[in-house]
Amino acid sequence: MRKMTFAAATLLALGLTGCSSEPDFMEVGSLTKPDAFGMGTYLNYVTIRSLTEELEIQDLTVNRGNCRILKYSGRSQLPKTISYGETTKIQVNNDCDILEVDIETDQGAGTYSFGS
Repeated sequence: MRKMTFAAATLLALGLTGCSSEPDFMEVGSLTKPDAFGMGTYLNYVTIRSLTEELEIQDLTVNRGNCRILKYSGRSQLPKTISYGETTKIQVNNDCDILEVDIETDQGAGTYSFGS
């Protein structure tokens, strides 16, 4: 009986660990700042900080695909690799109010929510 209780407790602990949608190998935030050209518009970014030696950001979905990730000179911002403590900014379209971000990396995936 004691072995069975221990096995059940172990499985429960493993299951609860897997329920977290915010992994501990990165920190994610959102940033809005005025356009540098003073056009009265704002630039929106998803910020990602690596908490592991090396993190490859492979894909990013903002607001369940309703916001576009901008391209620079026709080139995608992803994939992108950052080192421990380094932060990157991924720009999304200006009319996007960032509420939810799904991120896929080489370390795993996570979903982050912002606002209420």
